[in-house]
Amino acid sequence: MKEHEFSDVVWYKKRDLIYLDKIVPKNRINLNSSIFIISYYSEWCPNCHYDSRVLVEIFNHYKNRNIKFELIMMYASFEASHSFVKANDLEMSFQMGELLEKNDELLIGTYFTKFKLEINDTRKWGVPLHLVLGVKKDIVGIIKGEIIKENLVEYLNE
Repeated sequence: MKEHEFSDVVWYKKRDLIYLDKIVPKNRINLNSSIFIISYYSEWCPNCHYDSRVLVEIFNHYKNRNIKFELIMMYASFEASHSFVKANDLEMSFQMGELLEKNDELLIGTYFTKFKLEINDTRKWGVPLHLVLGVKKDIVGIIKGEIIKENLVEYLNE
């Protein structure tokens, strides 16, 4: 069994993240929300399976507040990704990421990989990864790994 990769929220200035706009799904962001959480998962990733339990708890607690959630499934087919979403009771909307297969050669050219380099994420595939937008206008919170629930909830309750 794979070890957990827990990670706290690290805050970055948006202006320092050149590739942020390339990986954030603008067509799905609700600008009326005060906070928007975007989670990047892959169905074959053990840490994504672990982390999905925490994300479900957070989603269920905050879904009726002014916090919106979007799930982006990476490195797998729509069918496999949809099965992961259903099996893990992830009720938030989801869409597919830019690479629909686990392919080392294609990985290098993705915006997601370029973004990972920007934030010094040394994990090969970079999932799970979470973006927390809207807590403050000019910054973005990034969780490079599994959510530490207490730490994220602290920010969401501010």
